[in-house]
Amino acid sequence: MGPFFPFNSALVEQLRSSETRYFIVGAGGWIGRACAEYLASVLGEAALERVFLFGSSARTLCTNTGVRLPVLELGHATDMHLLPGRPTVVLHCAFLTMDKVGGMSAEDYVARNLKIRRQTADLMKMCGATGVAVLSSGAVYDFLSPRPGRPADANLYGRLKFEDECYFAGIADALGANYLCPRVFNLSGPYINKPETYALASFILDALQGRAINIRANRPVMRAYMPVQTLIETSLSLLAAGRSPGVFDYAGGAEIEVGALAQLVIDVIGSSARIERPELDATLATDRYIGNGDFLAAVMGECGMVMRDVRDQVLDTTAYLRAQEGTAA
Repeated sequence: MGPFFPFNSALVEQLRSSETRYFIVGAGGWIGRACAEYLASVLGEAALERVFLFGSSARTLCTNTGVRLPVLELGHATDMHLLPGRPTVVLHCAFLTMDKVGGMSAEDYVARNLKIRRQTADLMKMCGATGVAVLSSGAVYDFLSPRPGRPADANLYGRLKFEDECYFAGIADALGANYLCPRVFNLSGPYINKPETYALASFILDALQGRAINIRANRPVMRAYMPVQTLIETSLSLLAAGRSPGVFDYAGGAEIEVGALAQLVIDVIGSSARIERPELDATLATDRYIGNGDFLAAVMGECGMVMRDVRDQVLDTTAYLRAQEGTAA
């Protein structure tokens, strides 16, 4: 099982007894890597014949369980002969994220994401996808209804994510495939990459090192965290049941202000770190990035999944980051 918490047993049984293939696009990112690791943990050596990984370049992923899965270059995916004939779920997790927006022109950023979109669509058509999961983002709401003070690059990211939602809904419809598209807000858990760009992970790294946790926001900032594992399990459960819910918010965790989150991290770790933050300006509106968790709560209830509280999520994420620090040392 590695860094995951206990798996949903009903889903494990479904996955092991099925013949479904899983194509993971964006295996080098946080969610794609976590999907690959989860399926390798559940399927063992059978993952070699049922899990296919695609990324920006060819390489090999040695999973936590020791299963070595080849990562195929997405641009050459249609050169393969992975023909229709078996149920195939495509988990689309590839996207140039917001931290890349500032490092290139808007035109280049858009062009590179459109290329990923076209290549992924070609893969879906070639393999005859029977299930399509497209990982979207709560940043879509920054495009549809911008929050005060949000940077323009967040709106560009949200716009492209929204366009992906609509585009891949059309691809799934044309293929007769089940389609789901969770809008992800705040994630926790293992296989996080670029931890310094995420509030929870950066707080943990600072606390582990005894550094000051620096919060720049001078307005209240509300967040609600959900585990990456629950994202994987609910998505796979919906597809295994032949459901096609379309777009929904992947949200529902307990709300917490980032100052309280930083203090929780310090308390859980037992760190000597302190919090540095400017005085809150009572005239500024609260920054809320939460989402509506009603649909997810219903799905979790149907599947017998329990909402993991924020303290456990801090512990899960800390355990993974601490292990990574040990590996790097």
